[in-house]
Amino acid sequence: MKQRANTHPTLQQRLKQVKRQTHVARYQLQRKVKTALGPLDIQETRGISQVQGDVLFISYHANVRRSVEEVLRGEGYRYDVVNAEDAPRFLQLARYRLVIFDWTSRGYWRIFNDVRRHKKHIKIVVLVTSEARAQGTMKGGGYSYVWGEDFDPEQLRTCLRSALQLRHPVCALLKNGEPCNRSCVYDYEPGAVAQVT
Repeated sequence: MKQRANTHPTLQQRLKQVKRQTHVARYQLQRKVKTALGPLDIQETRGISQVQGDVLFISYHANVRRSVEEVLRGEGYRYDVVNAEDAPRFLQLARYRLVIFDWTSRGYWRIFNDVRRHKKHIKIVVLVTSEARAQGTMKGGGYSYVWGEDFDPEQLRTCLRSALQLRHPVCALLKNGEPCNRSCVYDYEPGAVAQVT
């Protein structure tokens, strides 16, 4: 008895294509379910009342975390500190006004772009280590950037005040490639004397 070929080549190709599409669809569905359940996970682990919801700081670096938290606490801002994996869930749960990205956070460009697309009211400050990242931050729609692991706390304070209290749309100096001179806050602080640099 003569054996038949298992499957017609065209049918095999279509089956492969369907398997690929099924795999992609399953992955996308799992991501959507994870995203949808994210706020519930936070509620169970942290409690909804523990989410501060003013400034979100995304970082892995312990010493950078401490330095940024010190500035945020000192300025009296309510803030949450998370890693990049948890950031999308926190962004769903609270109406943040500012996100600070630590340059070491893996995958932060994806979150950066997501915030720019879907949460345009949120301003973004990035701790950067290179001129390319600084330019990328500003071109990508970031509010401002601060230099390095040993950043200047005064510059971060300036960014916070300018973004959250004075509500400037973007740091005009950094956008034009000029260094921060705190003029954005000196122009609005009564009795302040500008520093000459």
